[in-house]
Amino acid sequence: MPDLDVYSEPTVFVLGAAASKPYGFPLGPQLKEEILRFADDHVKNFLGDQQQHAELIPGFKSALGQGDYGSVDYFLERKKRYRELGAFYIVSVIGVREQPNSLFPQRDLYADIFYMLDVESESQDIPPISIVSLNYDRSLEFFLRQNIEYNCSDDREEHARQKIKKLPIVHAHGSLGDIAAVPFGHVVTDATSVREATRRIKIVSDKLEDSDEFKQAQQLIAKAKNIVFLGFGYHPTTLQALLSPAKLETKRVFGTAFQLADNRKSAVLQFFKNRIQLGGNGQGCADFLEHLGIGRRNIPRKKVEPLH
Repeated sequence: MPDLDVYSEPTVFVLGAAASKPYGFPLGPQLKEEILRFADDHVKNFLGDQQQHAELIPGFKSALGQGDYGSVDYFLERKKRYRELGAFYIVSVIGVREQPNSLFPQRDLYADIFYMLDVESESQDIPPISIVSLNYDRSLEFFLRQNIEYNCSDDREEHARQKIKKLPIVHAHGSLGDIAAVPFGHVVTDATSVREATRRIKIVSDKLEDSDEFKQAQQLIAKAKNIVFLGFGYHPTTLQALLSPAKLETKRVFGTAFQLADNRKSAVLQFFKNRIQLGGNGQGCADFLEHLGIGRRNIPRKKVEPLH
């Protein structure tokens, strides 16, 4: 078992689409199918003063449905005339999927991160952990805040909230919005929120390095001693951009490889020059963290004494 110390060594967790799949969010092929099924009239209502995109909808759906594209990102990279319209559909589909009831009771990866943060201990600080998410949804932020109410001792709730605020969470590709300004699950209830979200999200073919969020993600990765990829697809362009400022020879790198094809696994190992320790083909995010010795099953449940 790897000797991974997240309590004293700066560690960044890089979350891909599969990290949020247990909470109801679609992977690439599912996202494509849900976009194809999404009601066009809803999107037309969201367009506002950008109604010129409405006339592209039939061609957009026909090309997406009939073309040979493994992901919506790749489709929009190839068919740039649909870039803005595609963003409206992505925001709409992901926004509908932001459902609080899909996150609880606590389970899977998010529960592991929650326990790792040790929010009920008397310390005012959290471990040197940071999160870089490649996902647009805000499910982790909502989960961490809400789980305090569900699972922390009454006299520790405010203490835990202050500690949670110290966890850096950066959405490298942008997000549906600041959860304090646009509540979780409410993006698609307001056309203005949808339009603002479409301006924030980025796809792989955009100039990612120009965005503040992507630069912040690069900085967190560059400063970390340990990099842990969870539910990540290892897209070469994204990998290269995220890791370009980092000196990999000074870091320990770990990553899930759930259902990763052998040729993709070989490409990942080659990219990292065999410096990455990959999980098993059937090992999901929570199982992988347990394998690393940092899952919630590895963490002894402590008796919580009242705060003094």
